[in-house]
Amino acid sequence: MKLRYITHIIAPPLLLTALTVLISPSGGMTTPLNEQAREILIRREPSESCSLAVIGDVRKNDYGGGVNQNFADMLSDIAAINPDLIIIPGDMVMSGLRYQYIDYHRYICGFLDSTGIPVFHLPGNHDLASGGSHENYAAYIDTLFDYFFDFGNNRFIMVDNVERTIDSTYLIGESRLDSVEAWLRDAPGNCYVFTHVPVARNEESGGYRNPGFRGFHDLLARYGVSACFEAHAHHYYRDCIDGVYHITTGGGGASLIQYQVEYEPPISHCEYFHWLLVIIDNVNNRTTVEMHFMDTGRDSTSRQFDFTMGDEEGIKREDVHSPFRFNLYEAYPNPFNPGVVIVVPFYIGDRTKINLGIYDTRGALIKTLYNGVCRAGHHRLKWFGGDCGSGIYFYRLTADRQSRTRKLLLLR
Repeated sequence: MKLRYITHIIAPPLLLTALTVLISPSGGMTTPLNEQAREILIRREPSESCSLAVIGDVRKNDYGGGVNQNFADMLSDIAAINPDLIIIPGDMVMSGLRYQYIDYHRYICGFLDSTGIPVFHLPGNHDLASGGSHENYAAYIDTLFDYFFDFGNNRFIMVDNVERTIDSTYLIGESRLDSVEAWLRDAPGNCYVFTHVPVARNEESGGYRNPGFRGFHDLLARYGVSACFEAHAHHYYRDCIDGVYHITTGGGGASLIQYQVEYEPPISHCEYFHWLLVIIDNVNNRTTVEMHFMDTGRDSTSRQFDFTMGDEEGIKREDVHSPFRFNLYEAYPNPFNPGVVIVVPFYIGDRTKINLGIYDTRGALIKTLYNGVCRAGHHRLKWFGGDCGSGIYFYRLTADRQSRTRKLLLLR
């Protein structure tokens, strides 16, 4: 089977290690949870579809021992469905103290032993909130704070956007963006990104103003990321911006919160604890998201807000860069050399006829990459320009009587 995960990350240097089994802060031997998840997943054979559960902010609401009971109940419901994997985008413990990590680690180890379902994590602000919490996270969860893995034709990218804080401002620096771009560039197929702090609303949301988040979103849009799953805000949120779905699932057990009016999204809910089941159909290139929530009793079998990416109506915003429902992104690599295959990514908001061609500086058509009806969604076409001379070329996307043009530079 095909499984890859990153070994180069951005994290405090003292936490980086090649060891699988680590010495925990308590002096004993422990295997980090993500390392266990990787070992389980590598033994799983991917099929034509992939299913994963996403549940965020599962921490307790107090400093007592054990794990959040709401989280435990929902995890049992997830186990009954038996998805291929589970991803928890941060806030597993209350304040990053050692005893909290020990209790959480013990509980998830029992879950792994009884179900065989791999559980992947990335850090939240509560996980790194106290002195020594970084070391505790490394010992019990992972030494990798940013990483990716491939399962079948899907790439899952975990981005830590809480590891370094300045006055409660969460940073996504240029070096981190460069790493994420490299992972997006060579992805085998669909890409799904996970962060703790929500990306799309960050610039407008209270104390988390940070222009770095705008650049991060633009990067996701340029490479045709299917969705970015987030947590931190203790409710459910869904929006689609530039063709990228931003989905907040922060109802994993921590106290639910009604946010201010600036947080009001096109589709949201904060009344119920919940988790998401994501079903990826690689044959038909469709991704369906089910929202399972606790209505009555202790089970989360009720559902609402189910949707298939690209199919539902009523929540899509117009492209923030233009009034049109399509976008042509930067080709890569650019500039490029002979013998290199160029990838041209673009987004179509609705099923329509399109034309995408390569032109020289005189406007003469060099190559038609596609001419026909195209379904809604993100797409990538490839062009081999090895037979062309050095210089400037243009690639133009025409759809619904509108067009977009960008420049390419061939170097010899």
